[in-house]
Amino acid sequence: MSFAEFTLETLEQRMPPPAAQRIAGLPTGHTLDGFLHIVTPELLDEPLAQWLGGVDQSRTPFARTAFGDMIYVRDLRERARSLGLDAETARTAHDVSMVDVRYKRTKLLGTSVGSFLAKLAVPEWVASELDKGLYDAAVDRLGPPAFEEIYAFVPALALGGAENPDNLQRQRADVALNILFQL
Repeated sequence: MSFAEFTLETLEQRMPPPAAQRIAGLPTGHTLDGFLHIVTPELLDEPLAQWLGGVDQSRTPFARTAFGDMIYVRDLRERARSLGLDAETARTAHDVSMVDVRYKRTKLLGTSVGSFLAKLAVPEWVASELDKGLYDAAVDRLGPPAFEEIYAFVPALALGGAENPDNLQRQRADVALNILFQL
């Protein structure tokens, strides 16, 4: 798959300027030994909307893990204004969150794009918060997944499967994510 590049102008229409500037500076494609795919929002807008209950212009996806977890920026400017925060805080308010598709939950990954990117440089954080340890235990056997693929547990955890690297298989991302969503 050919990854398009981010454009600052497009990102600034969807999120605060500091977040847009940091993300626009990221190279699209695979990172962290193939564990994380950095992509333009258009590639993940539809699946993110499905998992979060509809389109919300304040959420902009920019990455997906090898397990299908979607990472996105939440634009919190309107919320900050409604809370009466100072103008500069309101102008830049955002965080980075993730949809964990295996457990059907969301989690906060950073209070800004900068804090999230700093955490990505800490292997222990990536292993504990994004489950890269599971990926590392399976990648030699399975090879890194292409963007159109994810690693999925067979059977799925929701069906009683065990969170063991030996139970991971490469599957088509769209099919696996749809199945997980329905469970």
